[in-house]
Amino acid sequence: MKNIQVKVPGKLYVAGEYAVVEPGYSAIVTTVDLFLHLKIFECIEKRGSIFSKDFTAQPLWWNRVNDKVQLEHPSSAMKYILAAIHTVEDYVQELEIPLRFYHIEVNSELDSQSGQKFGLGSSGAVTVAIVRGLLRFYEIEAHDLLVYKLSVLAQLHLSVNSSFGDLAAITYTGWIKYTSFDRPTVLAMLREMTVKEIAETTWPSLDIQRLNVASDVHLLIGWTGSPASSNDLVGNVQKRKQQSEKQYQHFLNESKVNVDLLLEALKTNDSQKIKEAVERNRQALLKMGQQTNVLIETPQLTKLCDIAKTYGGIAKTSGAGGGDSGIAFVFDHKTALQIIEAWKNIGITNLPLSIYDKESIN
Repeated sequence: MKNIQVKVPGKLYVAGEYAVVEPGYSAIVTTVDLFLHLKIFECIEKRGSIFSKDFTAQPLWWNRVNDKVQLEHPSSAMKYILAAIHTVEDYVQELEIPLRFYHIEVNSELDSQSGQKFGLGSSGAVTVAIVRGLLRFYEIEAHDLLVYKLSVLAQLHLSVNSSFGDLAAITYTGWIKYTSFDRPTVLAMLREMTVKEIAETTWPSLDIQRLNVASDVHLLIGWTGSPASSNDLVGNVQKRKQQSEKQYQHFLNESKVNVDLLLEALKTNDSQKIKEAVERNRQALLKMGQQTNVLIETPQLTKLCDIAKTYGGIAKTSGAGGGDSGIAFVFDHKTALQIIEAWKNIGITNLPLSIYDKESIN
């Protein structure tokens, strides 16, 4: 009887947010050492189950209807899990591998004990975990590019507003430079090609590079305690960008310059260049938010950033903003302690996390 175990990390956007949604534009993303854990147990009976204490008090049982996993009692909380299952099993059937029954158990560290999101990519993590776990369950080589592409296809079926950089980071882990693919082209593939054909096709503009970052780069993560919906925020920007196309293009150009500058600075932990790149990216995001009437920095996130600057660090929002977390680069231990204490005094929680890279784990 098969027993598969998978763990995937949380993610943090570092630079390039919003711009990376556009094909050919890049973001810097990394992963941290909080995890989502997945177990898949093969079962003999013609019935499977899904259990996650974050979503349901009891396992949800499923059967297959026309070769599709279908819950006996539908639950919208399971949409990411089901989309990933359906995508992988479509791929499995195209490989002419017989479908089997199994129990899935999900346990996530990516939310607070009260269930609030830290902004570390829980929906992306569960998607990647299900895809990687089921590929292993069906004895298919789960190489990173395949895991990433199947994860994207699963979320495209849910009409998620995203660059899918979170899926790339969670799949590859460590420091990543992610360049978004041409979404209309891949959506057209979805209408005309099989999952296997799409997975084996080159996606225009897509580029995922693992980065060499100086070992002494130190990030602090401040959690505001206020959750945000990246899907809604990105969707609002996409709807409103046409109102100021010239300004939006200026934002895209500025974001590219900032990402390139930060990429160079991170190689050597050049504090002055890191400060310049992060501050420029922060200001570009704020200006774009004003132009599209989307709140990037809540008052708490502004305070988070201002405190970091006061003590000699540099900070910005991480991800779509509007709540969740901010990040601060710090360049000595004393500065880090001062920032953490000042954050604590205004209700911002330091998440004591480290960068996680599966390639550096022995």
